[in-house]
Amino acid sequence: MEIRLQGVIEDVLGSESPARDLDIKTSSEWDSLAHLNLILALEEEFGLEIEPEDFPRLHSNYQGILDYLKQQLV
Repeated sequence: MEIRLQGVIEDVLGSESPARDLDIKTSSEWDSLAHLNLILALEEEFGLEIEPEDFPRLHSNYQGILDYLKQQLV
């Protein structure tokens, strides 16, 4: 799961830094459009339907996104 998540993040954000270092507070690539694109890419990659009320949970950092996915894919 982590390798897939890293690939999605790197594809969406086009980041030069490793996906594991992703943090909304320090990433210049992560804006509102990138956030929506990330949610769409996560839905497609993991076969999820992410509810709008969960969007803020995915607006934090790599570990927060990973934790969310682990909860959803149990």
